[in-house]
Amino acid sequence: MILSLLVVLTSRSLVAQVLPDTTPLRKPRIEIHGVVQFHWIIDGKSGKVPNNEFLLRRARFKVEPTITQKVSAMLEIDFGRSKITAKDLFVEYNVSKALKFTLGQQKMPFNREQLTSGTKILFIERTNVNDEFDERQWVGRDIGISAAGKLVRGKEIDISYHAGIFNGMQGSPEFNNAKQYAERIIIDVSKVLSVGVNSSQKTDSVTAKVLTAHGIDLSYEHRNCIVEAEVLYGNRTLNDRMLGGYGQVYYNASRLELGVRYENLLRDIHRSTYRQSVTTEVGYIIDDNVRLRLNVEGIRPQDGNSYLRLFTQVQAKF
Repeated sequence: MILSLLVVLTSRSLVAQVLPDTTPLRKPRIEIHGVVQFHWIIDGKSGKVPNNEFLLRRARFKVEPTITQKVSAMLEIDFGRSKITAKDLFVEYNVSKALKFTLGQQKMPFNREQLTSGTKILFIERTNVNDEFDERQWVGRDIGISAAGKLVRGKEIDISYHAGIFNGMQGSPEFNNAKQYAERIIIDVSKVLSVGVNSSQKTDSVTAKVLTAHGIDLSYEHRNCIVEAEVLYGNRTLNDRMLGGYGQVYYNASRLELGVRYENLLRDIHRSTYRQSVTTEVGYIIDDNVRLRLNVEGIRPQDGNSYLRLFTQVQAKF
C-alpha cells in the first residue's frame, strides 16, 4: 500500500518539480569528518562475565566528495570494536528536490532511530527494540538502490519519501535471488513535529513465504526539549512475530543534557516473552566537538531478576 502510494505521489511530484537547473556548476570538493566514541560499560546481570569493559564503540572516518552539481558520494569506515568495517559506501545522483537516487551500501529506509546517526541519537545506545529488529535484518545497512525526495513542500507541511530495493543480507555477499524492499514516508509539520510511517518486505528463500515488518514514529521538538516515540512490528521468524516500542524525553539546559526513556519488547507476541527497561541520562557538552554522557539502564526481563547496566561515553568529533 505504501509502495503504491509512493509511485502515484512521486509521478505527480516529478511533473511539477523536475525543472531545468540553472544553478552554476560548483567545483569538485571533498569534506572529511570523523568521530571517536569511547565507552565504559558495567553490567549488573547475574553471572555476566565480564561484567565491565572498556569499549572503542565507534572510530569512524568519513569522506564526502562532491563530484559535480548533481553527483556526490560517501565513504565511511569504522575502526571500532577492534575491527575494520565499511559502513556507508555509495554514490548519489540528484535529479531534483523531488528525486534523488542512491546506489551502493546505505541505510535501508525503515525506522527513525536507526536512520538517526550514532552521533546524534538522544541516548548513548539505541534501544533493545531497534537491536532486535536489526538482528532480524529489518534495519541497518545493505547494498542496493533507493530513491528519495520531497513530495510536498509548503510553509507549514513537508512530505517526503524514501524507498529502495536491497539484497537483504545487511552488506554480506548475496546467495539467492530474493530481495528486500523498504519504504518510508515522513510528514513534517511546522518544523516542530515529524511523523514517519515505514514498511519492509522480503521473501524467505527456502519456503517462498513473504515476511513483513512495519513501524510508525514521531518526534516533537520545542525549544530545548525533544519528545520521541516509535512502535515496530514484524516477523521474528517464519512462524512468530515481535512487537516493540519506546518513548523518550530529552532536555538540553545550556550544556547540560537530561533524558529518560522507557521501552518494552515482546520478542514473541504469541508467548508474551518480554523485556522492559527504563534508561536515565545525564550529559555535558564541553564544546561542539566533545561530549560526556552517563546512562543508567534498569532492565526487567520476563525470566530472572531485574538488574542495572551503566554506560559512560566520551565522544570527540572532527
